[in-house]
Amino acid sequence: VIGFTQALRELNDTDKIRVNAVASGFVNTRLVQNMIKETPITKQTIEKFGFVSIDEVINAYIAIIEDDKLA
Repeated sequence: VIGFTQALRELNDTDKIRVNAVASGFVNTRLVQNMIKETPITKQTIEKFGFVSIDEVINAYIAIIEDDKLA
């Protein structure tokens, strides 16, 4: 996703199309909570790196939408 987003960067200059991505990692959702229960490696990974809240992901998207400098 990151490479694809970077490849489209020039669209901002040529067509005024902004392309951004939010790479949130693990988000604290029911799906991830179930993965933690069912998959030991997922639990270990999240214990090491943590996860973000849904609100943090939403706020990242809002920032991208509102701030034209984040192109």
